Amino acid sequence: MNRVKDAEYWHLDVSQESQVQQVFTEVEDKWGKVDVLVNNAGISGVDKPTHEITAQEWNKLMVINVNRVFFCTKYAIPMMMKLSSGSIINLSSMLKTKFGLILFIPVLFGHHWLKTILNNKGM
Repeated sequence: MNRVKDAEYWHLDVSQESQVQQVFTEVEDKWGKVDVLVNNAGISGVDKPTHEITAQEWNKLMVINVNRVFFCTKYAIPMMMKLSSGSIINLSSMLKTKFGLILFIPVLFGHHWLKTILNNKGM
């Protein structure tokens, strides 16, 4: 059995495309490939009724929960395509609050919409 001898950690803000791009560049420079991408970062957003949520609060939720999947996937795919292999795992969850699930449905729609696009393009 082969065992991993090296591991490395990068701290980044996945809502910032430039940081995501930099990390994937460093990963490629160090290891030359990405075998598996797990998109797992996310936030639940503010816990208040939908009609009280500000545009700024909504945009923060969308940037973290939808854009981060796009950014990470965008920079992993070229490395996977070079070797014609790789797996992308997108995790999502829903949190029921006293105000219901309405807030989370659009976020999950965006997340699953991106997965559908990737599946239809062969990735």
